[in-house]
Amino acid sequence: MVKNKKGYLLPFLSLRNFSNMSQRLLFFFAVFFSVSILSAYNLYVDASANPQGADGSVTHPYLSIQEAIDHALDDSLPINTTSPEVKIFISNNVYTESLNINFEDSNHENHFVQDLSLVGQGDGFELVPNSSTAIKLNGTTESKLKLQKTIINGISGVPERLHRTFLYIGSENMQTVDIHECVINGVSTVINIPSSNMDHLILNSCEINIDAIILADEVAPAYCESYLIYSEIDTFISDVSIINNTIIDTRTCIIAILQCTITASLNANA
Repeated sequence: MVKNKKGYLLPFLSLRNFSNMSQRLLFFFAVFFSVSILSAYNLYVDASANPQGADGSVTHPYLSIQEAIDHALDDSLPINTTSPEVKIFISNNVYTESLNINFEDSNHENHFVQDLSLVGQGDGFELVPNSSTAIKLNGTTESKLKLQKTIINGISGVPERLHRTFLYIGSENMQTVDIHECVINGVSTVINIPSSNMDHLILNSCEINIDAIILADEVAPAYCESYLIYSEIDTFISDVSIINNTIIDTRTCIIAILQCTITASLNANA
């Protein structure tokens, strides 16, 4: 200790001590910054990009959305072992593909990544499905999926008597599905949940135009079916929110939330 001009004791800091302290601070901030980076990362998709060297980076984006999803759910990649939140930014373009998002591996073990967002840039990306279901999802009690600025304008090539589905959730569990600022046209079922326990289902600032399928037979020659949410008897949803001026047009057919248990009150200000 040394005294200042007023006689107060001050700690004595040598240049060596100061250097050691600086190194410790730099090390601390380096570790903190590294952990922050590893807790989240972004991938990029652009259908018009050069396919050579595509790795999902901003300079070499993937050409398909499915490639980016597979990257995010690849447990062999060191970047995924910290269970980061992954955001996939998708350029304003047309993507002819149906998507498969499975938060479990083939042994029904959780993938490291359990928080995934597909985010359309600009006015959003248009998904042109090549099957009767645009997006198939399998989740866990920890899984979170956000779809933002996704546009779908019908599903072609499907027989009239078959349902055309935007999102099919085939797993027993799912924590959160957030459908945000999406435009969904020309489907007969927006969300199909055969058997699932889900904490939160959110439709936020969406425009939804539902077409019906016509089931003409001897019993019901002009029977229509269309669903906002279709579920089986054992489906359990804790909370459904339809918020922020979500517009739902049934095109003269009835929308039904069918046979599912909702424990919280339906929050709807559409």
